[in-house]
Amino acid sequence: MSKVSIVSTGLGNKDLLTTEGKKAIENSQVIIGAEKLLKEFGNRKETIVLKGNLDYISNFIKENYEKKSIAVLVTGDAGLYSLAQSVKKRIPKDIPCEIIPGIGSLQYLCGKAGIGYENIKIVSFHGKKGSILPYAAYNRTLFAITGGEVKAHDVIKELCDGGLGHVKICAGENMSHEDERILKGKAEELVCCEFKDLTSLVIENETYVNSYIPLFDNDFVRSKVPMTKEEIRWITVSKMNIKPQDIIYDIGAGTGSVTIEMARKANEGLVYAVERNSEAVSLIKENKAKLGAFNVKVIEGLAPGCISDLPKPDKVFIGGSCGNMREIIETVLKKNPKVKVMINTITLESLSESISTLKELKFDMEIVNMNVSRAHSVGGYNLMKANNPIYIISGEKNYED
Repeated sequence: MSKVSIVSTGLGNKDLLTTEGKKAIENSQVIIGAEKLLKEFGNRKETIVLKGNLDYISNFIKENYEKKSIAVLVTGDAGLYSLAQSVKKRIPKDIPCEIIPGIGSLQYLCGKAGIGYENIKIVSFHGKKGSILPYAAYNRTLFAITGGEVKAHDVIKELCDGGLGHVKICAGENMSHEDERILKGKAEELVCCEFKDLTSLVIENETYVNSYIPLFDNDFVRSKVPMTKEEIRWITVSKMNIKPQDIIYDIGAGTGSVTIEMARKANEGLVYAVERNSEAVSLIKENKAKLGAFNVKVIEGLAPGCISDLPKPDKVFIGGSCGNMREIIETVLKKNPKVKVMINTITLESLSESISTLKELKFDMEIVNMNVSRAHSVGGYNLMKANNPIYIISGEKNYED
């Protein structure tokens, strides 16, 4: 019985095709692949051009695999953002099929950069938008694939604009071909360079932050601006159930203590710190730089007016509303009807406003009251001194009633 081979052709240079890949192509009667690959590897074979309709290819394989040996060619390495998995999913499990790996851009560029990739973080901006900042902030070494709307120079510019101009970069353009270009330097040194489509980047941040380490109160720069204490902060952030790629608003961000704690949880997302007090804004920026929270974007202004142009949030934390609680919640609901809202309040008046607003807007609520006491030494004895009780209110809108 013949079998189907999905062959990784690597970067397009025949010299980098593995021996097993060459044998699979030579022994196949039918070669399926993109037009460019067929010109390179499909000489003297029956060929089928692989375009957008993978179902056609699937049907061909089902009808012919017993009569003809078939090789499907894919670029790069089959295990990394490859068409290989999409092809394999369309091949019935009872049809013998093997995937032959190859040398892709990750292995090639890491070789050029002289580094291993056993601990590397991989992210692709090819054909999709996103921010490089959280990945570069919380990973020692990062491999980024660019292309389409997001080119390598766009990524490098964002790094510089976001405070990460010091990171080291190895950029690979047209890798393995005659017009290959490998550039190395700090982001700030490469920011004026332009790169072609499908350029890959190895980014090294020697001052990266371990996002799994919690923050203590003495980690923050403080002044007279109020700050959410660490025990309250940890419980609040834990209850928010933050996912790595979440977009989060912190409204009334104060010193940025909750902002930065949330930013470490959303270590592939962004946190928007909204604050109207100029002294507090300066503190947020200072703490952001000190603690490496480069996925925090500071918005100076009064909500809800200043959040109208922000991307839709997954989670919203409200530490201070300046009397605009209802308007703020209504604004974020318009952006995302399923947004999770978390409110911390210390006064009974704010508690009453928060509960009545969420009730009127038909939120399912959870209300927690936290009392934290700390021991203080007095005359050789430890006495507990209580902080003000904090109310933690969280909820999501109920659309079933």
